[in-house]
Amino acid sequence: MNNLKSVTIGKFRVDSYESNGTPIACLFELRPKARRQKEMRRWGYAFQTVEARDERFTKEVASLKLEEAKKASAREEKKNMVNPFSLGEIFYDSWGYGQTNIDWYQVTKVNPKSVIVRRLEADVKSKSMDLHGSTTPIRDSFKGTREILKKVNVASWEEKGSEDRFYLKSEYGWMSKWNGEPKGSSWGN
Repeated sequence: MNNLKSVTIGKFRVDSYESNGTPIACLFELRPKARRQKEMRRWGYAFQTVEARDERFTKEVASLKLEEAKKASAREEKKNMVNPFSLGEIFYDSWGYGQTNIDWYQVTKVNPKSVIVRRLEADVKSKSMDLHGSTTPIRDSFKGTREILKKVNVASWEEKGSEDRFYLKSEYGWMSKWNGEPKGSSWGN
């Protein structure tokens, strides 16, 4: 192994070297808490030329640095997050396979980084004999007494400053903020 060049970024290490005159580049995932294999090779390639190897090495290092910067920015944003949700707001959870179920929730308490929601009763209107219709929540008409703590999450895929960056996880995905319009629902197959 000659001309070893190694860069560690976060939990990854990129190596560039020559073995028997062949240019090689490898990416390793570092696993310091693992019992046996402390590093795992994610990829390793032999290149026709040193220039091709160096280009791949440079691109991989730049990509890892960018990803690490995004993670650091997201951690900082989560740490400094101000909860955008307010008391009384209504969310819905759309889920189902072969049918569309809508569960409604109302915010009953707001904490700095979470909310407490309660499930709401719904007004369901069916369309003739079809197995579908629309549903709207009945504000302050709670279904049972169960209070559910929901952490406010920040979506990295939305633009900074957008209110859509904040969401609540649900059992089947995420809860969406209700826009006041009825939501379509269906039952049966």
